[in-house]
Amino acid sequence: MAPPMHRGTPNLYRAFAERWSALQEQDGSFYLGPALAATKRAPLWRPQRGLVVGDEGIQVIRNQCLHGMKYIINPTSNNLPQPLESPLTCSWHHASYSHSGVLERCGAMPIQPSDLKVNVCPKFEFHEWQGIVFELGRNTNKAKERLEITLAFLEEKLGKWLRFKERVLLLSTVSCQEADFLTTLFNYLDCRHVRRGHAETLARMLDTEKYFSVVGPDGTIIQWMGFKESWFETPLGRYYQEMNWPRPEYGAIWVTLPDGMMIEIYFDQSVVVSQGFADPKDWRKCVLYHDFYYPMGTPVTFAELHRADVFDPTGQEDEGPCSQTTANLDRAIDEGLGDEPVGFFEPIQEDRSPLFLQQVARRLHYPLTE
Repeated sequence: MAPPMHRGTPNLYRAFAERWSALQEQDGSFYLGPALAATKRAPLWRPQRGLVVGDEGIQVIRNQCLHGMKYIINPTSNNLPQPLESPLTCSWHHASYSHSGVLERCGAMPIQPSDLKVNVCPKFEFHEWQGIVFELGRNTNKAKERLEITLAFLEEKLGKWLRFKERVLLLSTVSCQEADFLTTLFNYLDCRHVRRGHAETLARMLDTEKYFSVVGPDGTIIQWMGFKESWFETPLGRYYQEMNWPRPEYGAIWVTLPDGMMIEIYFDQSVVVSQGFADPKDWRKCVLYHDFYYPMGTPVTFAELHRADVFDPTGQEDEGPCSQTTANLDRAIDEGLGDEPVGFFEPIQEDRSPLFLQQVARRLHYPLTE
């Protein structure tokens, strides 16, 4: 067996945090949410965009009033799609807009929209798939091509589990992590730590001895883990049985897209779409946003218990070791060791981490040494 690959250099982790979002803006994509009829959303991770599904179909507009750049659609604390009113109205001076972002009235201001040089909010290219919407980067052709390859692979491998059009978004959460984004992603790709690191949460559901993984043509990574019957003894497992859902085929299926977006399928029923970003002011921190989808008719109380019983505790359990890793990467940079390789990957249940590292380094044009 070849020796395990190192985990990159401290400076690579910092470069990822500082440059990755700009690369996504260029030719990547951003998940925005469900294309739910007669709704609007300004997602907390991208509040400068307005996802509007109204009488003019799906629209992605710049969510800034043309008068003073205030939000037209106010982000909400629960981050869920809101009922769509007509017209869209900025709360500052009551300027009103069509669902496609055309300024129709200037509200309390004695100005006619036709008198303005710009009276339409910029719109952005998007791609809709299975009822969810992705904004495309500035190089829309390349961004769309990359995204379509990814989604075709997901359709092929996970079509029977995803089924977003048969699901409802019940919960949306924000998790601020005292750890850098790349370390957080490598932790996500590491299934070996589940048994010890999450003994009372994920490990009661996931059988990591029944682990396997595949990689798509674009580098999308899918990891499957078996299901443990002991989960039925937990509060969430008992609630699951009350729903009369069938025994899960898998405990979890974790997907990591080349852009760093994550999709998690739990107990065959829940699909969590997660998008993370480095803190723009501090590379040593990141923020993760999670949208929780469930089959139509699932009570909100089930989603809330899923969050409280598994999801939030798991995030807290991960933050401790990840924050220590980030602190040591930062110390290495301070000591002048930023270009020295660190660590190694376990070859069986971190089997796809070297691939993700190589993809990151290649896209950042960052040289990796053996």
